[in-house]
This record gives sequence, structure tokens and C-alpha cells, in this order.
Amino acid sequence: MPQVLNENVKEMLKRVPGIRDVQRRLDARTLRTGRFGKDPGARATSRWRASQPDDRLTWGKPVSGNAFVRAADGYGAFGPDRAVLEIGPGYGRLVAAALEEELPFRRWLGVDLSGETVLRFNDRFADDPVSAVVGDVTSLALPDRFDTMLSSLTFKHLYPTFEQALRVISDHLQAGGLAVFDLMEGDRRFFERHDQRTYIRQYTRGEATELVAKAALEMVALDEVEHDQDPRHRRLLVVARKAA
Repeated sequence: MPQVLNENVKEMLKRVPGIRDVQRRLDARTLRTGRFGKDPGARATSRWRASQPDDRLTWGKPVSGNAFVRAADGYGAFGPDRAVLEIGPGYGRLVAAALEEELPFRRWLGVDLSGETVLRFNDRFADDPVSAVVGDVTSLALPDRFDTMLSSLTFKHLYPTFEQALRVISDHLQAGGLAVFDLMEGDRRFFERHDQRTYIRQYTRGEATELVAKAALEMVALDEVEHDQDPRHRRLLVVARKAA
């Protein structure tokens, strides 16, 4: 009951005149302050370098990756000859869903900031053509090129935007390769007040389109994906392609 009341209060506040201006000022304050020094980018990455690969990553409960991989498959993300790069694999929900759905791929490489996440990921999928490495997507330098990049519930945490990450990903895609990722739709950016280091960035569809173009990718579609039955967990799905 308290959770329901809390959500009702939030919905009521959204309709109060001027509440968005107040919200933006509070957001700006959280971007300026914090216990981890004045570098907000370092604050943002510190949260994920120390993360554990458990359901605290996804709203405090296990979340299926099936809806996401099915949506990606609809745009041609999978195939027996395709090498998949995943950014932020967490506890492995996307690759587990792809295996469950019997979606074909030749190779799957996850890249995560957390060493503990990578260790557990590699233990979990030791018998599959799947592996993970520790790395920062904004400065990634892998020797291989990939046919598909997938990332779910991760790009919203990239400070200050996902622009640099997508530029790096574009460099790692084969000609004609796909990038499929999801975003929170909106116009806010802030650090969570409970820890001052969990960065959240929302995007309008126009902003997403602009950043895709800056990464030298072509927009294929702006779609939606519902991660579970909670409407608050509906996300904007971005599908982009590197020119052939």
C-alpha cells in the first residue's frame, strides 16, 4: 500500500503548475554536489565499477531479457554468422534470453565496468560461445569488429550522454552492423539523491536521433520495449545501422 500511495503522489505532483521547473533545479543541484569529489563522470562510473551482478541492477528484482531480444531480432540483430557485442551485460539476462529463444549468433562478447560481474558472467556461460571482459565503452579498443551491438538499461547511466560510447561502438561495428539499445524517454538528467552517484539521463526522440547521427550511424527505427508488466519500465528502443 505505501508503494501505491507513493506512486499516486508522484502522479499528482506532475500536474502541479511549475513542478517541472522545480524538478529541473533540484536535478541541477544533484549534478553539482556529491560525496565523490567534483568530477561527476568519475562519480557515475564509480557506481558501476563496484556493482554486483544481481537483481539490484534491475529494479530490485530479476527481469527477463526476452522482450528486448525479441524486439532486436525483429530488426535482424541475430543470425548464425553474427558476432554480438553487449555493453553492460549485468547478470546475463540478454544472452540467457537469446539462448532460451534459440536466437542464433556466432559469438557473444560482453563488456562491463565491474570485474565481479565479468567473473560471474564467464562462470555462468562457460559452456556457450559467450564471454565477457572488463572495459569502459567510452574508451574501448577491441581488435575485433561486430555485426550487432546490444545494450539494455545501461545507456541511461552514461555521463553526460551516450554520445562518446556510441562513437566508439560505431568504430567496432562491421559495415551494415546494427546497434540496438534502450533509453528512458523524457528530458531529465540527475544523480539519484540516495547515493549521489547513480546517474540517470533521459532523452527525447529528437536528442536520440541527433546523437545517432553524430556517431555516423543511420537511424533505422525508434520503437518501444516493455521489460515487464510495470508501465514505468517501458523504454524507448533505438535501432541504428552503420552504413554498408
